[in-house]
Amino acid sequence: MQTAAETAVPAPPQLEPWQEDFSTIYRSGRFDHLWYAARYPDVGLTDLSPLEHYVKYGARLGRQPRPDFPGTPDEAVDGSYVNPFAAWIRARAETEPAPAWNRPVVSVLCITYNQEAFIRQTLDSILSQRTDFPFELIVGDDRSSDGTAEIIAEYATRHPNLVAILRPENVGVVKNLDDIAGRVSGEYVAICEGDDYWTDPDKLQRQFDYMQQRPEYTLC
Repeated sequence: MQTAAETAVPAPPQLEPWQEDFSTIYRSGRFDHLWYAARYPDVGLTDLSPLEHYVKYGARLGRQPRPDFPGTPDEAVDGSYVNPFAAWIRARAETEPAPAWNRPVVSVLCITYNQEAFIRQTLDSILSQRTDFPFELIVGDDRSSDGTAEIIAEYATRHPNLVAILRPENVGVVKNLDDIAGRVSGEYVAICEGDDYWTDPDKLQRQFDYMQQRPEYTLC
């Protein structure tokens, strides 16, 4: 028999200060990735992204996160250094209104074509995801001729977070996916094609939690 201690769920790992700063700055959208990389070309000689380089080293060297934000070299000698850009963003967050809750955190993309036999299971597996955040499902049907589009339209009438793009003509897989990818409003993007389905109703939540705990990662 297992004891309570043996079956307890481990606590999520504690973020290091630079990871907290990375997460804060990344989610604000205020860091100029391309400008930073061009302004400080030595970043390209490392295996770090521009933002990871900035929060780990650049800020303390007095480098700028974007052209209109001054760099401040680290002069702290007692370990009390605070990333000035992250601190500025946090201060603004306290005075600016929080984003509306109904804005999707994750956008799920689904392309379909003549998948009438599978699409209900696909949509059910996505729409039944258990999350503590809002998500949207964008479905692009490439002019199916077998009833797939009609099923998608049926689901869209019952699920307000399902955005149905039912094309009047066939555009091909690449253009179909490219078009719905350009419509996302979520911070994260997940993909499930019309002849596939998810077996775990907690898939999105588990992946979201993983990415939140590891802000330096960009793919899960």
